[in-house]
Amino acid sequence: TVSVPCSLHDSLIQLLKLKNILYAKRFKKHLVEKLYLKRQKFPELISVEEINNIRNLKDFDDIYTSKAHGFKDALDYYAQCSSLQFLPRIKIPTLIINALDDSFLGRDCYPIEEAKNNPLLFLDMPKHGGHVGFFGPQNISYSEKIGLKFIKEFF
Repeated sequence: TVSVPCSLHDSLIQLLKLKNILYAKRFKKHLVEKLYLKRQKFPELISVEEINNIRNLKDFDDIYTSKAHGFKDALDYYAQCSSLQFLPRIKIPTLIINALDDSFLGRDCYPIEEAKNNPLLFLDMPKHGGHVGFFGPQNISYSEKIGLKFIKEFF
């Protein structure tokens, strides 16, 4: 896996910070556009007023994502769907590559203790790479190189 927001809530907190405002606005814009298209097909499920009340990504998850998938609200969705809680029970070799300079990931998105306590969970935290930006020589990215090495070693 590459650039995994192991804690959805922690990742949301990062996305709502000033350093990521351009990304967050762009994500929200695209999600809201898709929601208007869904509304055309299913007008009884969400109102224009609800869509217009979406100010940020958490609002989107409160108004749409959580409700569409049976969760109470965004925080319930983040709590139940974050991968962090499942990492201790990983039973096949699993590699997580999360760059330390990924501005979308907060502290909880680096499962250091989980990797220490599970011999099948491997956490690679390169200093650079951003969010899925692992550029490398000859158009072979760091994540591809490490991922192939991992697959050859374990599979």
